Amino acid sequence: MDAHSLSELISSKTLPSYLDSILNQYPVPDARLTVIVYGKVSARNDKVTDCFLEAFEKRRIQFRLIESVDDFAYLIAQLHRALAKHDKSKDGESKAVFSAEKGMKPEDASSSDVFIRDWWGKMLLYMHRLSEEQRRAILRHHPNPFVLMDQLIAAPSPTAAMKGLADIVTEAGRRLGPVLAQKIYFMLTSVDGQHILTE
Repeated sequence: MDAHSLSELISSKTLPSYLDSILNQYPVPDARLTVIVYGKVSARNDKVTDCFLEAFEKRRIQFRLIESVDDFAYLIAQLHRALAKHDKSKDGESKAVFSAEKGMKPEDASSSDVFIRDWWGKMLLYMHRLSEEQRRAILRHHPNPFVLMDQLIAAPSPTAAMKGLADIVTEAGRRLGPVLAQKIYFMLTSVDGQHILTE
C-alpha cells in the first residue's frame, strides 16, 4: 500500500479491520503477513508506531517502509533469498531426522549390545562438530559408552583418559584430536554437567 492509504487507515482507526480482512483471505490458519508501505511515512509519529506494534503483537504482521523503487527491488530480493534458504534448511532438517531415526533392524533388538551401540550412535549424532567419519571411529573403538565411562573414570588421570580418546584414528587416518576427546570425556564423566557447559 502507499503511505497516503496507510495514513487514512490509521486516522480513521480502520487499520486493524483492514489487516484482518486481508488475513482472512488466506486459507492458512497461522498466516504471516508483511505489509510493504511505499512512500514517506513518519515512523516517529506515535500513532503510526503504536499501530505497527499492535499489528505485530496481536497478528504477527510486519511493516516494511520503502521510499524508492530501488529499495523495493532490494526488499523483494531479500524476501526471495530468505524463502530459498528456509526451504533448503527444511530439507536438511528432514534428512537429519530421517538419518537419526533409522535405528536397528527388528531381529537385532533382542541383543542388548546392539541396542546400546545403536543408542550410543544416535547420541553421538547430536554432538556438535562431530563428523560421520569420527562418529564411526568412536563406535568402532568404543561400542558401549558404559564400558568407556568406566575406563575413563579408572584412568590414572583425566589427561591420560583424554589422550586415549584423542588418539582414536578414523578411516581416513586422522586422529580424533584433543577438542573432541575433551567433549566426550566430560560428557561421560561429568557429575553435574557443569564442565560440559563451561569447557
